Amino acid sequence: MANKPYTKEQLQEAIDAYMACGRNMSEAARDLNVPRATYQSRFAEAKRFGLLPIEKQPEQILDSERKARREREEESELKLMLKESERQNVILQKRLDLLSDVNEGRRNRSPIPVSVETSGNGIFCGVVSDTHIEESVTPESIPGYSNEYNPDIARSRMAKLFQSYVFMLDSWRHVGRCDTAILAILGDIITGYIHDELMESNYMSPAKAILFGQELLGAGIEYILKYGKLKRLIIPTCYGNHGRTTIKSRIQTGADNSFEYLLYKTMAREWAKEKRIDWHIADGYHNNLDLFGNYRIRFHHGDSVSYGGGVGGLTIPLLKKIAGWNSGSPAPANLDVIGHFHRVMDGGSFIVNGSLIGFNSYALSIGAAYEPPQQVCFWIDSKRGKTMTGRLYVE
Repeated sequence: MANKPYTKEQLQEAIDAYMACGRNMSEAARDLNVPRATYQSRFAEAKRFGLLPIEKQPEQILDSERKARREREEESELKLMLKESERQNVILQKRLDLLSDVNEGRRNRSPIPVSVETSGNGIFCGVVSDTHIEESVTPESIPGYSNEYNPDIARSRMAKLFQSYVFMLDSWRHVGRCDTAILAILGDIITGYIHDELMESNYMSPAKAILFGQELLGAGIEYILKYGKLKRLIIPTCYGNHGRTTIKSRIQTGADNSFEYLLYKTMAREWAKEKRIDWHIADGYHNNLDLFGNYRIRFHHGDSVSYGGGVGGLTIPLLKKIAGWNSGSPAPANLDVIGHFHRVMDGGSFIVNGSLIGFNSYALSIGAAYEPPQQVCFWIDSKRGKTMTGRLYVE
């Protein structure tokens, strides 16, 4: 069967496509969407008829070229999009495989029991020291720092201290059973008259300040007994260097010349019928307390530690003191707890308490770092010793 003859229009298209594609037959065949052999046949037939390309205006030629270039660019862009899509598919497949592994791990993991089994007993200890309840601090006396102190503020902070004590006691009971707690009172409850200027600036005399301190501490002990859910409250006490009756500190007769020693003895008599309270009032500088038969805490005010603001800070002189005390003792302490320095520190083998009065003119004069008013607390575990240290915030 003979091939169907080409129409004149088909032959003219072959010539025009040839010219439009830069005399490239392969491009012309693709432009007309016909096989190359078909196009070559059509092109040869057009030449036999003597057909010539239809003259196009420059604008038509330009539009044709733009169209061809745009089609080529679109084709290239589609290829790039396809390649990027394939790359994203590989990434997504890897993520799906990872998610499948995670879900498999979730299905196979063992659930953790909801209840927590406590191990052994614990004793909570809160420290009270350096309250200086009758001292005056005004914003004018410490320019550039934020603090103010007077007996009303002392009363408010002391109340907050005992509220924080019971709150922390309850919070830490999840780590062990606790029906015994310690309230360590380590001195400088009052400021006293150890400097002449304090006679002018203090709100009360030492005698009246002691009575005020008995009121505040008594209210705190009542609060602990009422809300602390305790069978036993141990109260070890130490006298400080501020509450003395003499100009210079006494060593051998320190307790005999201390308003605070009198305060503790008076309070012990007041609470003599309360069977839950166990008073440990030190007659000397140290007050040792043995817990669980294998753990000793050595309480003292801290003023025997000589610290002049050296490069090593308080740690070096305090550790040297502790090493000396332990080397000469038949029963060395596991932990030393002190006040005096108005800063909270946990040095592992020692704990330093903060203050209730906060930053004052004395701290400013010696270049001490600012610390807000706060006291320290810690937890003694029957098996592990000291395991936690916290802060009792008073504002």
